[in-house]
Formats: sequence, structure tokens, C-alpha cells
Amino acid sequence: MDDILDTFNTCKKKGWIKGTRKGNNAVGVTFEQMIGLKENSSPLADFNGIEIKTKYSKQFSNITMFCCFPCNWDDMDNFVNILGRPDKAIESSKVLYLTLYANTISCLKNKYYIKVHIDNSTDQIKIKVLDKSGNKLSELYWTFDKIKRRLSGKISNIAFLDAIQKTKNGVQYFKYIRLRFYKLKSKEVFFDLLNKGIIYIVINVGVYKSGKNVGNPHYHGINFCIDESNIELLYKKVLEVS
Repeated sequence: MDDILDTFNTCKKKGWIKGTRKGNNAVGVTFEQMIGLKENSSPLADFNGIEIKTKYSKQFSNITMFCCFPCNWDDMDNFVNILGRPDKAIESSKVLYLTLYANTISCLKNKYYIKVHIDNSTDQIKIKVLDKSGNKLSELYWTFDKIKRRLSGKISNIAFLDAIQKTKNGVQYFKYIRLRFYKLKSKEVFFDLLNKGIIYIVINVGVYKSGKNVGNPHYHGINFCIDESNIELLYKKVLEVS
């Protein structure tokens, strides 16, 4: 925590800092490089057990807490084939973007029902796809243990950075203005919020448009998310500096 806090204070003294790259995630990558982190998609927390999240100030946003592929990954293609739609550029390939809540049954294409189910009898989180008659067509699942391991390894502790940005001569600059540290209340609270639909699941499957994988599915991830406005339902604030 001290290293992140020291880097934040250094950033504040410098004021506007030139971005080290372009794009939506440049604000986070720029800060992480200042504390010696390389960009990665590790299932472990970013820095000394703390996951760093960065956002633009005054904008409430959805927070991607972690990505976790289902235990039955081999069934993913069938799941996408049923629910996906043809890609606009490569119509022979399917894409899929879904936001799913455990307290809501979603209907897709007016023929499929999708339900997130917290199954305490099997200790699994399930996404079921049913037809209108209630017949199961596909299912993805995660064991409670797999999710708990991801909670422990990835998001038990979070550092939340607020920044503002400006562009000058085509170059992005950032000013980091607030830092908050949070600690996960408990794994039980996570499952309770998931069951209530406050934590939700986002599925994003695209298609490779070039290279050796052109036309193949591009799995951007299955993400467990929460709105920033609900963050203190899941976490206890440990420290805030600005």
C-alpha cells in the first residue's frame, strides 16, 4: 500500500503527466508503469496483493472486478452458437455480448431464456439457456471454490484511482487527484450481492478480423462486475487521500 500511496503523492506533485500509451486504458497503464508494473492479464492482484483500478473523476462507471472462464470451457462454443448473432463483417462467425443478472430472467431473440442461478446444492454458479418450453439447451458453470480463489487472489484489496485528462497536440495527459483503498468485506457478501443482481456477469465474444485466427471467436472475457455506486456494499473503505 505504501508504494502505491507514494507514487500517487509523486504524481500529485508533478501535476499533468504524459500518457505512456493511447486508448481507454492509458490512464491506468501510465500509473502502473510508474510503480514498475508491466501490463498483464494475470488472475492475481496487480501489486503486492492490491488490485489497481483507475477511472476518470466524476464519472460513475461499472467496475470489472475479475475475469473468470467457466469450468466447462469446452461448452462455450455451443453457448455462443445458440445465442450469438452473425458478425457484421464476417457473417459466417457469431458474436455475443450479454449482461446477466441473477435476479432477472433474460429473453433473447424472443425464443431463448437465460438465467443466472446460484446453486447452493451443488456449490455452483450456473448460466442456463432454456427454450420456451423450459428445456435446457446449454449451460455454463463455475464452482464456488473457483470464484473464491479468484476473490482471494485478485480483488481482496483494491486501490481506486480517480484522474482527469486532457489532450494537447494529440497527446493525452493525466492528473491523478484521488486515491481510495478498499478491503473486501467477505466472500459471503460477494455471493449475496451476486444473487441480488447487484454484482452481474458480462459476456463479450467477438471475432478475429485479421491474422492467422481470422473468423475464429475472440473471447474478450466473462467478467464479474459491479457499479461503482455500489462499491461500498462489497468493500470497506480503508483509506482515502486527495
